[in-house]
Amino acid sequence: MQHPSTGQPADPLPPVCVHALVRAQAQRVPDADAVVCDGRRMSYRELMAAASAVAIGLRNRGSGAESLIGVCVPRSPEMVIAVLGILLSGSAYLPVDAQAPPARVQHMLATGVVHTVLTTAAARAAWPELPGLELADINEVAAGPTGPADWPTALDDLAYVLFTSGSTGLPKGVAMSHRPLRNLIEHQLAASAAHHGGRRMRTMQFTPLTFDVSFLDIFSTLAAGGTVVLPGEHERRDPVHLLAIIRAEEITSLFLPLVALQELADTAVAAQHPATSLCEVMTGGQQLVITSSITDWFAAMPGCTLQNIYGPSETHLVTALDLQGDPSRWPRLPSIGHPIDGAQLSVRNTAGQPVPPGEPGELWISGTCLARGYFGEPALTAERFVTPDPGGPRHYRTGDLARELPDGGYQFLGRTDDQVKIQGVRVEPAEIESILISHPGVAACAVVARDRPGGEKRLVAYVVPRRPAGPDDAHPIGEWRGFLRSRLPAPLVPTAWMCQERLPLTSSGKIDLRALPDVPRQRPPLTTPLVLPRTTTERLVAAAWAEILDLDLVGADDNFFDLGGTSLLAIRAARRLGERLSTELDLATFFEHPTVAQMAAHLTANTEALPRIP
Repeated sequence: MQHPSTGQPADPLPPVCVHALVRAQAQRVPDADAVVCDGRRMSYRELMAAASAVAIGLRNRGSGAESLIGVCVPRSPEMVIAVLGILLSGSAYLPVDAQAPPARVQHMLATGVVHTVLTTAAARAAWPELPGLELADINEVAAGPTGPADWPTALDDLAYVLFTSGSTGLPKGVAMSHRPLRNLIEHQLAASAAHHGGRRMRTMQFTPLTFDVSFLDIFSTLAAGGTVVLPGEHERRDPVHLLAIIRAEEITSLFLPLVALQELADTAVAAQHPATSLCEVMTGGQQLVITSSITDWFAAMPGCTLQNIYGPSETHLVTALDLQGDPSRWPRLPSIGHPIDGAQLSVRNTAGQPVPPGEPGELWISGTCLARGYFGEPALTAERFVTPDPGGPRHYRTGDLARELPDGGYQFLGRTDDQVKIQGVRVEPAEIESILISHPGVAACAVVARDRPGGEKRLVAYVVPRRPAGPDDAHPIGEWRGFLRSRLPAPLVPTAWMCQERLPLTSSGKIDLRALPDVPRQRPPLTTPLVLPRTTTERLVAAAWAEILDLDLVGADDNFFDLGGTSLLAIRAARRLGERLSTELDLATFFEHPTVAQMAAHLTANTEALPRIP
């Protein structure tokens, strides 16, 4: 194996936790950039000193092995300092999304028995009051005694807990120990060394801390002596800004969920901007589809590998496929590749017995890569983490359908249940249904993932109201949407809604999902009255939104996001308007002017020559 930072042959890695590998790099390259964010550059010496101060502060507060510390720090060097400091203290971390509904946050912290959340003074001001919880400013925690942080951490100690969607109406926390993560980083160091060909790693860290790939991004880079580049929350949502950062910071490594990869490729091809510094781009989370934009973008970057990776949160990465050479020869639907070292895969039938190669079945995973299970959920852990043979290895039942290929790789075929990925987030519709049915105005409901024009999926809620709306009543959809927004993260809130007199049933009395109607193209019921576009510019904006959202009509006062828009669709709408106006329209402007009339007024005031349309 070569070292991905120097290109020289690397000695075998010692059997230590990942944060010890980072400490070794701080001793080897103390003055090299470790973290870059918004003009700030932090060396390995500075990173290790700051993280060690946090670790000492946490130990002085009584934390240690098996303690779980919350992290709610904006994208900044302090985010990396917080995570590294927690691990150096021997504790484990639980990332918290500051935008998540308070009840959901409270459930996560209570489940994890979290008493301390590391945050910043600015972020602390926005937190709800939660009894028994200390919101600790990371700078105050690190303000005490300083020195080396060198507490022993065993490979089987807890490293983090990440919460994912659960079918019971509450999220479940995946408890990951250090041993699987150590195995993961060793694999990625070898893979990145092969892809980089001796160049020093510079990784753009795209995913939020609540997404398991963030650990891979941060620690595979720091364990290699490379640089982690953190785009701001606004920049990471806008492909134009991402391309600019890739160019300015000479990014070599990048992970993107498939939808974000497609948007970046579309933008790069349209702008004729190959990112020539890139050596590897990783994607995963759903079936990879090689589109014309992806083909054209990688054709302009012949030295860049597209790596398709697979692994649920309960195991992290377990397979990988390198796509290299002529992109026009890549399969349209690539496989998920071969197992990495430390991961064993098998395809099994409903009785739990292995099926012959080539036959479909449920994918089971065993080996070093398995998480402990679900934190505080022994029954659910026993259901999904099983030992089919007495005295044999433990397996995780993924719920994914797959088949083994003749070359020993695996092909992903879908799900055994209705779990889906929306905007890269794992969603179990049953969780949404269990909350929606608790609304007093809902008699019955079903939430289904439907394909949207353009390829990605959207959530559709079919609702039977308890009583029909009267002529003077506000339409209940807005109330139902707000009810879910106050309880669920944004990706779990359906973007399309349909009122039904009754839900179709199968002969066994279950909801017949296949018999539910398709989403019509009509403008959905809104609390906003319909006002037709009045000016040429309003008609131009409304037409672009109607195309992107696949609607027959958009009103002048309609809000893009109330019509079913998402941040990814906003990127497309901004690009569509920008093309028609020969101007640049970034995502921030879109959020600041979310109605047709507001956007038209902005364009009129800031664009010199607007085209005239019939």
